[in-house]
Amino acid sequence: MEKSYIVDCRYYSESFDGAIFDGPFRLYFAQYQEQTALELFHHFTTTFKSYSKEIKKLYKVRKRMAYFFMYPNHAEKQLKQPKGDLEKIFITPFGFDYVVGFNSEEVKHAIVLFEPYLSFICKNWVMGENQIIHDNFKKDFLLHLS
Repeated sequence: MEKSYIVDCRYYSESFDGAIFDGPFRLYFAQYQEQTALELFHHFTTTFKSYSKEIKKLYKVRKRMAYFFMYPNHAEKQLKQPKGDLEKIFITPFGFDYVVGFNSEEVKHAIVLFEPYLSFICKNWVMGENQIIHDNFKKDFLLHLS
């Protein structure tokens, strides 16, 4: 598989000038969204403690990543998400990693909306190189879990 960089991903936005990296989680955002990003990232790292051993092992061995793109507004998300329900969070594969995209306004008061997405990613990582699950995503396929 050819190496791809996340900044070349069709869902990446030029407005992302801030990021938080910790293990397998990468959260990209516009700098003025830093407070929301920190709250969201704290939620990511505390919600799925039961997966922590498996995730850390997979991260060290396979370098699996989950990229979270927090778009600054609805218009920016609409530019980067050309199909699917624009009102919902989306998830799509990026190689064997995942990209999760969302509008910061939609989740600011409902961080719990991410739990099905985090669970989906973590379960797939724990299952390993499960090509059946990965094959269910076709090129540029978006999945909405909520």
